[in-house]
Amino acid sequence: MYFAIYAEISVICIIPLLFILRRMRLNVDQQTANVAFERTVVALIVILTLDAIWTFIEGRPGTGMRRLNCAINACYMLDSGIVGFCWWQFTECKLRPGARLGRDHFWLLAPLAALAVLSVASLWTGWLFRIDADNNYHRGPVHFLQIVLAFSYVVIALADVLRSRKKAVTYQEKLEVRNLLSFFFLPVVGCAASGVVEGLPGIWPCCMLSLAMVFISYQDDSIASDGLTGLNNRLSLDRELYRLTQDPPRRGTAFLFLLDVNHFKHINDTFGHYEGDQALIEVSGLLRRVLEGRDFFAARYGGDEFAIVGVLSDQAEAEGLRGQIYRAFAERNAAGGRAYALNVSAGFEEFGPGGADSVPSLIKGADRMLYREKAGI
Repeated sequence: MYFAIYAEISVICIIPLLFILRRMRLNVDQQTANVAFERTVVALIVILTLDAIWTFIEGRPGTGMRRLNCAINACYMLDSGIVGFCWWQFTECKLRPGARLGRDHFWLLAPLAALAVLSVASLWTGWLFRIDADNNYHRGPVHFLQIVLAFSYVVIALADVLRSRKKAVTYQEKLEVRNLLSFFFLPVVGCAASGVVEGLPGIWPCCMLSLAMVFISYQDDSIASDGLTGLNNRLSLDRELYRLTQDPPRRGTAFLFLLDVNHFKHINDTFGHYEGDQALIEVSGLLRRVLEGRDFFAARYGGDEFAIVGVLSDQAEAEGLRGQIYRAFAERNAAGGRAYALNVSAGFEEFGPGGADSVPSLIKGADRMLYREKAGI
């Protein structure tokens, strides 16, 4: 009865993971972070499959069954480290987009290599596990090393997330850290439970639940993101404006900036829609550069229009930010080597006394200033 329940738990956990894997395989976005997450899901499916098969051969007589039991447990021990390693890679990619996981991280293969050696050696030494003459599994004298080595990657990833939490300034950075932190609690609980009760299938079902939570969080974020530029979309902007107007900042004043790409139709008509899309991506990159390290909310408003929401001290500081945006585009154009110049016009409006008193009036005020700017081109 026990083994049947154990196998059922593993199979039930595999089903949602296969669904997540299928959804990811349908996604054409093969960024490094997505690939790392997919590998984590695959490694977890493998370990749950090994767990399910183990329940059917544990205690069954025969030399062949005993050898299969040994092989399954050795693969299980090694795969536990692969799950942790893949999760660490995913965390690193999400916290540091564009980071190359190469020589600087070569030392992080050491725990996985040590686990591989111990797993294989245990077939003869029984260090991590042993299979007795009746084909029953028993923990070895240094079994704790399997948990230490496998979960060392989870500890390293958690340390990276906590460091990033202290440095997170912008809304997007805080959201990234929140999503990653949601992974860690349940596996720790499952690991503790399995450590106390031998044979309890606690770790991997908890990991499945955590991965599902992370996947759902990123699915929600993708719904609120613009597919081309990666900025927030109009829906998430509306939510942010509503939140800001319902709970105004205690210090400073909330400002909405609306920006429009100058002569964008000319870029599309002359160089084609693909180049027009590249121009919008470049605009979003320049805006990110200007806002880096500041707690601002940037979104694609629609078409070639962008929006920025943030708290500033006064109108003079808002003018200063607009000037920084203009200078960033001027420097881009002065660098040369581009087929066309890229510029934006920007208008802003403040929310509160002396400014807008609702979201529609906030948008209307920023839009009015924007088109005064465009009229002066």
